[in-house]
Amino acid sequence: MKQLIIDHMSFSFYGQKQPFFHNVHITFNSGNIYFIQGKNGIGKTTFFSILQGTTPRNATLTGTVIFENKPFIIKNNNMDKRISSHIKTVVQDINKMIVSAMSVEDNLRLAHLSNHPRLIPLSSINHIPAIMNTFNINQHAIVQQLSGGQKQILAIMMALQKSTHILLLDEPTAALDEKNSHMVMQFLTDLVKALDIIIIIITHDKELTQAYADNRVITMQTEKNDTRTLTFL
Repeated sequence: MKQLIIDHMSFSFYGQKQPFFHNVHITFNSGNIYFIQGKNGIGKTTFFSILQGTTPRNATLTGTVIFENKPFIIKNNNMDKRISSHIKTVVQDINKMIVSAMSVEDNLRLAHLSNHPRLIPLSSINHIPAIMNTFNINQHAIVQQLSGGQKQILAIMMALQKSTHILLLDEPTAALDEKNSHMVMQFLTDLVKALDIIIIIITHDKELTQAYADNRVITMQTEKNDTRTLTFL
């Protein structure tokens, strides 16, 4: 089992007297899906930004992160790149990730693009066979022909084409009906076990959380001094 341990992490925006996050200690274990809940504006997106290594330059971030049993002291107000490089994010608006007029296959190839773009052979793409068989995603289908749940799965597949130990998802079912929401969650449930990764989801869908969380719900709240806390329910 792999772990991501955030130890004594504190974060403050520039000019803020009280820390936004203070002395946060939380452990994420591979093979599990975690759900983060909290009201709008509470800091869920800020927490994702910290994990991604994209905190504002004038912010203050301190603490230690233990990743795969190695401690990394936070320096220069950012997560160590040796951690953040293995963290991938699927944004809430997946239209920013996928090209609807292109095929599933070509979108997956685009996910491999580097500083020297070139389309790669289909055989180099990860995780296609099982997903196509289970969720009826035809590699030659044009993306706009897919259901909302299949498009979300494609976006997730694209994020996974590069080294991923931690997958962040921002409201992955917000625009989906019940059927497609359960399709995506079933896919993620299968995926997290198969790849032994950590998946962290921001969601407001309490019913879906109750169905899939299995006691891995993290609530984000504001204390009297306006400091945010993360607590397992």
